[in-house]
Amino acid sequence: MTTNTSIILGRKQIAELAPSVFAEKPHKSRSERYGYVPTSAILTKLFKEDYVCVQASQSKVRKSNKDRENFTKHMLRFRSRKHAEAERVVGGMIPEVVLINSHDGSSSFILQAGLFRLVCSNGLVVQSQDYGSIRINHSGNIADRVLEASDAIMEEAPKILAVTKAWDAIKVNRRQQLALANKALILRFNDNSPLTADQILVPKRNEDEAPTLWRTFNTIQEHLAQGGLAGRTANGRNTVVRSIKSVNNTLNFNRGLWEMADGIARKSA
Repeated sequence: MTTNTSIILGRKQIAELAPSVFAEKPHKSRSERYGYVPTSAILTKLFKEDYVCVQASQSKVRKSNKDRENFTKHMLRFRSRKHAEAERVVGGMIPEVVLINSHDGSSSFILQAGLFRLVCSNGLVVQSQDYGSIRINHSGNIADRVLEASDAIMEEAPKILAVTKAWDAIKVNRRQQLALANKALILRFNDNSPLTADQILVPKRNEDEAPTLWRTFNTIQEHLAQGGLAGRTANGRNTVVRSIKSVNNTLNFNRGLWEMADGIARKSA
C-alpha cells in the first residue's frame, strides 16, 4: 500500500498514490448489474462541497491478479476545509472521513469516521456501536449518498472528540494497561508476536506518560501501526516490526483496537 500524509493532495498526487481511484470502468469480472460509479466522481463531488483529501493509498495485488491493480481496493482520508488547518483544531485532534472503495468488487463504498492526532502524525479509525461505518452498495444514486454519509460522519465529530476527552479522564492501572496491550498484540500478530506488552506501553513522548485510557490507547496504536520496535521472532531471530501497510490490515487493526478501548471505557462508566 502506498501512502502519503501531506496536506493537501491534488488529483495528480492522488492518482500517483492510488491509481485505482481513477479507473475509467469496472474490472472485467463485474456483471452488468454492477452499479459503476468511479471514486474519482465522488472525489470531484466532495471537493465541490469543501472537503480536502489528505491521504491516499491502495492495496497491492498478487502477481497472479496483476490485472486488478488499477481496480483494487483504495482508501482516501478527507477533512472539511475548516478542519484542514491545525491551528483551528482544539486538543490536537482533527476529525476525518475515511472512504474505502474498489472497482473490482472487493469492497462496496464504506465511509468511516477517523481522527488525526497532530502530536504524532497518526491517523486513527473510529469504530463504535454509536458511530460505526456507513456502507453503500454499488447501486442507485451513489454519489449523493456518499456525500450525505460524509456529512453525517462530520456531524458526529464533536461527539467523537468528546469521547477522546472522556477517555483521557479514565485512569487505568498497570494490570489494565497490560491486558489491553496483550489483546492488541494478538490483534496485530495473532499468536506470533515478536514484541512484549511492556515494549508497546513505553510512551514516545512526555504527554503520553499519564496513565489514562486515551494515552495508553495512543501509545499502543502508534507503536503497532507505525512499527520500528526491535523484537524477536518465535525462532529466536532478531527483527524490527514494520508499519502496517495494507488497506485491510490498517482498517482491521485500528477498528479492533478502538473497540477494545471502547469496551474498557463502557465498563468504567
